[in-house]
Order: sequence, then structure tokens, then C-alpha cells
Amino acid sequence: MEAPNVIEFEVTYEDLTNGHRNDPYRCPMALAIKRATGRYSVGVGPYEASVDYGERKQVTKAYAKKMPAIYDHKYKDFVTSVDIGHPVLPFKGRLTIQHG
Repeated sequence: MEAPNVIEFEVTYEDLTNGHRNDPYRCPMALAIKRATGRYSVGVGPYEASVDYGERKQVTKAYAKKMPAIYDHKYKDFVTSVDIGHPVLPFKGRLTIQHG
């Protein structure tokens, strides 16, 4: 499967309910990206997300100050809030894939 250049996803209330804190593969944002891409192996952290598209992983790099168009600071804030147990709301997002 060819990796897209942009992934659009939506974190829903269901993702917030079913997601797991401190688990990059089962957090609410990872569940939303899995649903959007149809891929099983998705990992999300405060600074990057990765989606496995077969033979190699396509990575969206995270350095909010260096590449804000690729991994917006709101994703870092969301992941951090989920991990420490703060309340969060559903949202729609986009990730730009860095092929390489």
C-alpha cells in the first residue's frame, strides 16, 4: 500500500473512552489514525507518530518548534494531557507524512 502524503483523522468520544493512557499504540490519537488509515501498526508520542505501511515505516516527525506544519503543538499537548489524565475533547487533525 502506498503511503499518503497527508493523513486526516478524527479523535472521537469513542476513542477517548477506549484509548489507553501512556500507551503509544492504543492511545486515543493512535486509535483515530488507525481508523483513518486502515493500518494496524500506528504509534503516537508527544513528538512524533508513525504508521507502518509494510516494508518500511513512514514517519511523521514531531519537533513542534522545528516543523510545526508537520506535527502541530496541539498534538503534543493532547498526547501529554491524555497521558497525565487531564480531560480532553474530540478533535480533527492532519499529519503530513515524511517519506524516507
